This record gives sequence, C-alpha cells and structure tokens, in this order.
Amino acid sequence: MFTQSVGLLSYTFMTQTGHDRIVVPMVDYELDISTRVLKNSHHYSKEHFRTNLSMLLEWSPYGNEAGLIKQFDDIGDHGTKVIIYNLWFSDDGDLELDFESDPKDILISGAPKSIIGPNHLKNIIEQHVANRFHFSLRVYSSILYLRVPEHFKIILRGHVVEHYNIAKDLQFPEFIMYKPKVGGFLQVCFVVMY
Repeated sequence: MFTQSVGLLSYTFMTQTGHDRIVVPMVDYELDISTRVLKNSHHYSKEHFRTNLSMLLEWSPYGNEAGLIKQFDDIGDHGTKVIIYNLWFSDDGDLELDFESDPKDILISGAPKSIIGPNHLKNIIEQHVANRFHFSLRVYSSILYLRVPEHFKIILRGHVVEHYNIAKDLQFPEFIMYKPKVGGFLQVCFVVMY
C-alpha cells in the first residue's frame, strides 16, 4: 500500500480566504499496488478529507476529483508533481515566471539573458551556477542535493535536471568528521564540508 497526496500552495487562496499564515489543504489517497486502485485515506476524518478536497477543487485547475487524481498517472508509484498555474502579471504585463526564454527551464521574469559578444567573460560569470540559481528553477534544482540517491531524478518540463555538486566550487573546503553516539554506540559517521 502506497500513499499519494495532493496539496495546494497558493498565495491567492490564503489572502482571499483571510489566512495570515501558510495553509496547505491536502488530501491523501492509498494506492493498492496489486489492483492499482486508489482509495480515499482518512488519516484524520472523512469530514477533514471532504473539506480539503472541496478547497482543492475550488482553487485548483481541476473541476472534479477524477481530474485531480488523473495527475498521478504520469508519475507512477512515487514522486512529486508540481503544477504551476494562474500566475500573476508584472506591472509591465509579463507573467511573473518566464516559460518562453528556455524550453527546458522556468525563469523568474526579467532574468539576465545569455548574449555572446564583446563581454564574453562577463557572460561566462553571469551563467555560473552561483549566479543563475537566483532566477533559474533548473539550476536551483540541480544544486538541491549534495549527493543524489541512485534512482532519484528531477524532471523539469520533460527533461532530466543534471545534478551539480556545488561543493566542488568551494575555494577553501574544510572537512569535519562528525560521529554522533547514541547510548554509547556509533550510529552514523558524517563528513561535514563547509
């Protein structure tokens, strides 16, 4: 039995419903692997599930539960799918996120553009991961993990994000051996790099 969950993180939802803190309505489903059947999971109560589902359907692009559940189809038994919609426009009339400049990335609107020209060195510096992660979801996603688990992938706009080990860019790395003990026994040995 696997659990699949749907949550809604929306600034518009929070402000228009009068919340002054982050509220994420969620519903959970239990997936029976042998029958491939999803059932509502009532961790809290049926009423809690119904209320959260109602909020999700009202504030998401899906008009019914079947449309919402359909989103699990292409991620399989595990994974996370993020759907971005109903974006705001800037004062210039541009969407807050740029989906046009790079078909494999999502950029914050107004991000610097790559231009090869007389300032080639400046362009190389601007394109370095340390500068790009501020406005590129692909670059930001590439540095989230110091080490990526063997069967783990981040897929953005249909393309796998290549892992970038940002620790290799450290100019003066230092290593500290960290050996926590619980009950007198060594549990795990970590190497902390900063």
